[in-house]
Amino acid sequence: MDNVFNLNVAGGCEYTTTRRVRALKILELSAAKGFVKGEMDNVFNLNVGGCVYTTTRSTMTRYPDSMLAAMFSSELEPSVRDANGAYVMDRDGPIFRHVLNFLRQGKLILPEDFKEWELLASEADYYQMEALVEAVKEEKSRRDAPEDGKENLEFIDIHASLGVRYSYTGSRNTLLSIRPLIEFFRAYNYTTNFTKVEPDVKMTCTLAPPPAIQNITTTNDLGDASHVRIDVHVPGTASVTDLHEGFSNRKQAILHSLKILGFQMKTELYTFFPDNSDFKELRWTFSRRVEPGPKANIR
Repeated sequence: MDNVFNLNVAGGCEYTTTRRVRALKILELSAAKGFVKGEMDNVFNLNVGGCVYTTTRSTMTRYPDSMLAAMFSSELEPSVRDANGAYVMDRDGPIFRHVLNFLRQGKLILPEDFKEWELLASEADYYQMEALVEAVKEEKSRRDAPEDGKENLEFIDIHASLGVRYSYTGSRNTLLSIRPLIEFFRAYNYTTNFTKVEPDVKMTCTLAPPPAIQNITTTNDLGDASHVRIDVHVPGTASVTDLHEGFSNRKQAILHSLKILGFQMKTELYTFFPDNSDFKELRWTFSRRVEPGPKANIR
């Protein structure tokens, strides 16, 4: 029984254990809590707005450019202590819990019902913790999104592969708004009538050199009436090189048009020739937020 003792883990939590268990677990505790030789001497209490926290100097200095790091690396060490010897910080006590957990974990973990976004952002800014400032913004944005975030996002896919295909998947109206892309399709096929497709029906338009595609077909893809596929035969006078140059010359203009339309790049994959002179294949996926409603090309 003489080997039973209490262990106070940084954070103010006290556990009862034995010296044998402690010996077996000391490396695990060291890795989990970031203790190094001599660091136990750097365990101290913080009184933040009346809330007392137990932490370590290494935790408080985790982000070197922060005010907390400056305060506890002897540069600006707090001079005010309370009656129990805890360092006093005149800031919001309850919200500091989340600041301290971010210092410990390296990531922001908040309750599902958390509401004090403005206060937490203000404290993160006061402590000059840029990583926490950005984490708060990202988490709030994620939680503010609709429950089914995909419901209000429009996606389009563009695929270009030398000698194989050049395709667009998305709504007809969006395709007609991307002038450089629609000009590319029409430059090599003057008979495609995109107006036959309903404005918001998801469609796939594919341009390929012969003999891969021999005619123009409009069919329901996998029996789904909301997805129309248009395969376009390129006239025999258009070579593989012509097609590739035609697309390459419009590539930047296509990207610019999509940016103006409010689309953001979600996926960007390239395959290049060995000499890196040009791309052999590319796949782009874009999305943009749209008003709620029955959009067939939303996924």
